[in-house]
Amino acid sequence: MHLDTYRNPDAPVKVILLHGVGTNGRQMSLVLGRPLAERGYETIAIDMPTYGVTEVADGALVTYDDWVRLGSDSGGPRAWPTVVRWCSTGSPRAGWRPTTSPRSTAGSAASSG
Repeated sequence: MHLDTYRNPDAPVKVILLHGVGTNGRQMSLVLGRPLAERGYETIAIDMPTYGVTEVADGALVTYDDWVRLGSDSGGPRAWPTVVRWCSTGSPRAGWRPTTSPRSTAGSAASSG
């Protein structure tokens, strides 16, 4: 799985960016990741399977549930507040579980289009 990251161990918040159908992590990183990093946040933009440069084995079946699982597991253990930001049609479900997990999530935001 490919991640575009702007690491900042001193960041007050980690922002996880999940793209939707037809986009990729670099687009999320360009539009939100870098500007947020310039403001002191740590950002992680994820290329979901079959998008961007995340490699998928030939013949592998990638399902929507794979997106949900990967979105749920994104960010690892949350020792500090985390915001999950997703866009488009595919990512809201993938982003749902991180915001409802027992791990610390500061917030969630979505947009369409």
